[in-house]
Amino acid sequence: MTIMRSAAPLTANANRFNRLLLGASAGALCIAALTTPAFAQTTTDPDQSASSPTGAVAGQGTAGSATPRTSASVEAPGAQPPAGDDIDSGKEVVVTGIRQSLANAQSIKRNSDTVVDAITASDIGALPDRSVTEALQRVPGVSISRFAAANDPDHFSVEGSGVAVRGLTFVRSEFNGRDTFSAGIGGQAINFSDVPAELLGSVEVYKNATAELIEGGLAGTVNLNTRKPFDNKGFHLGFTAEGNYGDFKKKWSPTGSLFVSDTWDTGIGRFGLLGNVSYSRVQSRADSIRITNIQTRDNTLALAANSTTAQNCRNPLPGTVDQTTLPANAAACGTAGTPGADGFLDPASLRYAPIGGQFATQEFDRKRDGIALAGQWQSTDERTVLTAQFLRTHTVNNTSERTFETAPDLSEYNTYPIGCVQNNAGPSGSTIAQCPTGSTKNYVYDAGGLFQSGYITAPGNGYRSACSGQATCWVPTGGTQQSLARGMTRDENTVTDFGLNLKTQLDDHWSVNLDGDYTRAKKTSTDFRVFGSTFADSELDLSGNLPVVIPHKPSTLQASWATPNPTLNQQNDAQYFANRNVQFWRAAMDHLEDSKGREYAFKADVDYKFDDGSFYHARQVRRALCRPCVRSTLHHL
Repeated sequence: MTIMRSAAPLTANANRFNRLLLGASAGALCIAALTTPAFAQTTTDPDQSASSPTGAVAGQGTAGSATPRTSASVEAPGAQPPAGDDIDSGKEVVVTGIRQSLANAQSIKRNSDTVVDAITASDIGALPDRSVTEALQRVPGVSISRFAAANDPDHFSVEGSGVAVRGLTFVRSEFNGRDTFSAGIGGQAINFSDVPAELLGSVEVYKNATAELIEGGLAGTVNLNTRKPFDNKGFHLGFTAEGNYGDFKKKWSPTGSLFVSDTWDTGIGRFGLLGNVSYSRVQSRADSIRITNIQTRDNTLALAANSTTAQNCRNPLPGTVDQTTLPANAAACGTAGTPGADGFLDPASLRYAPIGGQFATQEFDRKRDGIALAGQWQSTDERTVLTAQFLRTHTVNNTSERTFETAPDLSEYNTYPIGCVQNNAGPSGSTIAQCPTGSTKNYVYDAGGLFQSGYITAPGNGYRSACSGQATCWVPTGGTQQSLARGMTRDENTVTDFGLNLKTQLDDHWSVNLDGDYTRAKKTSTDFRVFGSTFADSELDLSGNLPVVIPHKPSTLQASWATPNPTLNQQNDAQYFANRNVQFWRAAMDHLEDSKGREYAFKADVDYKFDDGSFYHARQVRRALCRPCVRSTLHHL
C-alpha cells in the first residue's frame, strides 16, 4: 500500500510539491473583418435546422449549424420600436458574446430526446481550457483523473486524463458525429487530451444511447464538433497567443492558434472555406514525497509479498515497558512472552508503521499541434449542402523520471526503531524486536497506534552478513533496500480524419443525408528504464503538513561478530550515498510500440416528415457501415 500526503490542490503546500503552471496570456486577440454588416436573419437556412445525432438542435459553432441564431434576432410578438426611433428592422445589428454560448448549450439540452450536456464556444477560440479533457470536466457527471492512469498514482498528469462519464470509463468518441479513435493498447476512444481545444466549436456529451446512435459507448458518447464556414457568414480572421511558465521547470512555453474563414455567393450557389491551426507546448516538473507501505504489526500470520501461498509473521514492534521476557528463538508466530523483565522492551499488541519513504522528480514536455480545414457549398435553392472536412491532431509527450524509494516488496515486517539489535530469533529465522530499554529511540505514535515520526532501521542478520569481516565487503548487513529508478518515455500520437457529407431536401417531406469518413491513427512509444539499489535507514516525520523523508547510512553495517570495513564505517551519509561500491544494478526494461489503425465508415439517413398535426412527427431510416483495421507491434527487452 502506498500513502501519499499532500494538501488540497489550491493550497500553497500543494503548489510546492505538485506541478504549478502559470499562464501569462496575451489575450484571445481576435480581428474580424466582415464584407457586409451583420444583419438579423429573417430567412430560414436548411442547414440551420440540422440536428445532432440525438435530435438536439445544434447551436452556433456546432456541427450542422449554418447561421447563428440569437434571442436578439427574433422579435417578440407585438413588440413596437420606441417612439422617435427610426429603426430599419431589415438591418438590425446582432451582438453576441459568452451569453450566446450558454444559450446554445441550453438549446442543445432542451431539444435533445436523451440526456445530453454540451459546451459551446460562440467566439473564436473561446473554450478556456488547454485540452478537451480539461473542457469535459466542466460538464455535469463527467470527471477526469489528475494522474497519468487510474491505477498509477505515482505519476501526475499535467492536463488531466481518463475521462469518466457517471463513473464509467468506456467512452465512445466522435469527430463531427463520425466515429474516431486512437491507436495503441486499449485504444478504442480517442485520447481527448491530444485534441486542441482551440479547434473546436462545441463538445457534446451523450449520457444515454438512442436507436440512431452507433453502439460502443457503455459510459456515453462524446462528440467533438469543429467549426464550418457557414457557421458565420462573411470573412473572419482570428488568432490567440499565450505564454505558459512552469516555475519548477523555469521555462516558458508558447501557445497559439490562427483562424480564417470566408463565405461568398456565386451564380451556382454559396461557397465557404475555413482553416484553423493550433500549436501548444507545456513544460513542467512535478516533485513528490510519499510514505511507502504502512504495515500492520500485530504478531499474526499474513501472506508474504509477491505470493499467494507463503506466509510471514507480522512481527510486533516494541512497546514502552519491560515486564515480560521475549519468546525463545524461532518461536511460532503469536507466541506470548513469559513474566519477568529481560532488558528488552515488550512487544506492542498493535501498531501501524511504514518501512520508509519515497521522493521523486518527474519532468514533462508536451507538444501538440492541430489543423482543421473545411469547405462547404450550398445550392441556390438552399436545399442541398455539401461539406468536406479534414482534421489532424498530433501530440508528442516526453517524460523523464528519477525516483528514490524504499522498496515496498522487499521488507517483510523486519524494520524497527534505531537502537534495536540484529538477530534472527524470530519465526523462520526472521528478525524480531530485540530493543534494549536504555538505548532504543522508539517511534512516536498517535492515540490509535499510527506512526507519526521515527528513525527506521532494518537490523538484519541474514544473507547480507555473508561477507562481513572482510575489508573489501561493501554490502551493509542492515538497512532496507532502496530502489533507484531512472526512466524516460517518448509517446507520439497522430489522428487524421477525412469526412464528406451531403444533405439534400428532396421535397417538403423527404430528405437524405449521406456521410463518408476515413480515419487513420498512429502511435509510437519508446520507453526505457533502469533500476538500481542501495541500502539505507530512513528518518520520517509525518506530523507536519507534508512528510519529511531523510535517508541515512545504515546503522548496522556488519554482523555483530565481524570486523567492519574501515572505509565504510568512517563515511558519513553524503559520502556513503556517493560511493558507487554500495550501489548495484537490478534491472533494465524497455517498451517499444508501433501501433497503426484505420477505419472506413459510411452512413446514410433517409427522413420523412409528416404533415403538421399528424400523430407521427418524423420517421428516419439509417444504414451505417464500418470497417476498422488495427495493427500493433510491441517489443520488450
